[in-house]
Amino acid sequence: MHAAIAHHQAGRLTEAEALYREVLLKIPEQSDALHLVGLIAHQQGRHEEATTQIGRAIQKNNTVAEYHNNLGAAERAAGHPKRAAAAFGAALKIDPGHEKSWINLSQLMQSHSSPEELRSVLDAWINSCPKSARAHTERASHRYESGDLPGAMDDHAAAASHSAGDPAPRLQLAILAHEAGDDARALAAFGDAHQQFIETTQLQRSTVQSKLDHDIEQIQWLVTQSLVPKDWLEIAEAYRCIRAELYANPNGDLRSVAIPAHLQARIRRWYNRPIFVDRCPAIPSGALNTDFAAQEVQRRFERTRPGITWADNLLQPEALSALRRFCMASTIWTNFRYNGGYVGTALSNGFANGLLLQIARELRERLPRLLGPHPLRQMWAFKYDQHLTGIGTHADSAAVNVNFWVTPSEANLDPQTGGLVVWRKCAPLQWDFDAFNRQPEKLMAWVTESNADEIHVPYRCNRAVIFDSNLVHRTGDLNFAPGYHNRRINITMLFGKRGTLD
Repeated sequence: MHAAIAHHQAGRLTEAEALYREVLLKIPEQSDALHLVGLIAHQQGRHEEATTQIGRAIQKNNTVAEYHNNLGAAERAAGHPKRAAAAFGAALKIDPGHEKSWINLSQLMQSHSSPEELRSVLDAWINSCPKSARAHTERASHRYESGDLPGAMDDHAAAASHSAGDPAPRLQLAILAHEAGDDARALAAFGDAHQQFIETTQLQRSTVQSKLDHDIEQIQWLVTQSLVPKDWLEIAEAYRCIRAELYANPNGDLRSVAIPAHLQARIRRWYNRPIFVDRCPAIPSGALNTDFAAQEVQRRFERTRPGITWADNLLQPEALSALRRFCMASTIWTNFRYNGGYVGTALSNGFANGLLLQIARELRERLPRLLGPHPLRQMWAFKYDQHLTGIGTHADSAAVNVNFWVTPSEANLDPQTGGLVVWRKCAPLQWDFDAFNRQPEKLMAWVTESNADEIHVPYRCNRAVIFDSNLVHRTGDLNFAPGYHNRRINITMLFGKRGTLD
């Protein structure tokens, strides 16, 4: 049994099953072996056989919750939802705190019961496991889909209180608080999520050359702008020394490299930490420019299916200046494992402020037919090295993308490029996230075989490109002037759920 379990845990199912069956030849009523033979049958898609084998195990010993839970999983896969529900219920009678059974039962109920029956199960789960973050998260989703936004926020807050180290429920609470119009609560929750991210992510253990280059330039710029003391240049010098020690080739090496312990100790206080975050509050006079042609944007989007449009003069000058300074000054660019060598930040990394939330809200107000039904769901920014490449071919998991740029147009040395390339072809809705977001060759084959139109939107500062998130797209070719102040910065806001755009 020990040898069989070792094979099983390592994924060597054939070897494990052979040994379990050897045990059963000697001890035919060994319930663990019967159960695990059945589990392997389920894992290999032999679901009816699995129900028989696990059922035999339960006949020998009906006091093990895991047996009943796995029987339920096999019954569900075999197409017997009522028998599956009964098995999950039996597991929970034995062990009311059996988390996997609650998860399986609630997932089953989502597709085989009424909303009221599902809510009853979720309430029972929380009554049995009041400190289960997963239970509160599942009920939050159900409440939100049922139109109970305050209840969903309460459950996400409860999930956050029972999940130290996990930023996810805090992020969801923040997103829903923004949707509810409470940006103060949203920003507090975003701040909590960022703190959890810092505490639980090993940010100091690796780097790439382009990340070090960015941080060196950023610190030098902060000093020249008198935003930090001159002794911060010592931080930049430490980064230079690490770059010289880790990378023999001074340019173009995009390998992610582990930082040795003695070098980690040298930069631990600063590297990938929010040591300077610029204030960027909402602007009382409004963030969007009165010259932003919102009505024409909506009409052009509606005339094209799938929709894509763009317009200039998105932000009024004060908002554009404040947001650009926030992106240049704030040390929140902790995402760097990208093939193109660019750096990124998102809501969990500290990329949340009053002005950005104001922009998202005003966009929905100014574009009510386009964005009104689709709340903000995610937001990020990327900052690019002038000599490397941008984001590859992909689609996004949302209804509508709003993508805009804040680096001065003069930084772009080729006014016909540097923006966005969009193909008038949607990724199939049945494709999962990995297929439409991380397999560029598959996407390119998809658009090529359909001879889809290729739209090039040139880079312009303060230009917004608004399109169906399911459209295949990539960053345009880059040719920007050298210097930190010339790095291309784009901001992306995602609105709504994929597949819900009319």
